[in-house]
Amino acid sequence: MLLLTVKVTEAMKNQMQGFERAWYRLVNGDTSQTLDYALFKDVSKPDAVDGSSAGAEGEGEEGADAAKQGGATYTYVAGRIFYDNKGSGRWVYEAFNNVFSSERFG
Repeated sequence: MLLLTVKVTEAMKNQMQGFERAWYRLVNGDTSQTLDYALFKDVSKPDAVDGSSAGAEGEGEEGADAAKQGGATYTYVAGRIFYDNKGSGRWVYEAFNNVFSSERFG
């Protein structure tokens, strides 16, 4: 299984011109056909961090270190590619298009 991800820091988002127009896509190399694509701005935003939430207790020092070094990091999970050996016997792409923040999942 291959997990397709992109990791971006808050500092990178602020420094990069045109981040709102940035996108990623999956292309068939043989036919040049676009199989899937998404704009970063259209991917669902991570839940806001609430100091009273139960998820904040697992944050630990990693979340604090990320905040000191230019803000949170965001991991965009585009999808996964896996070989379906029990069904069709082909490679299958499953789109996720989610983003996870180090502030919430540190």
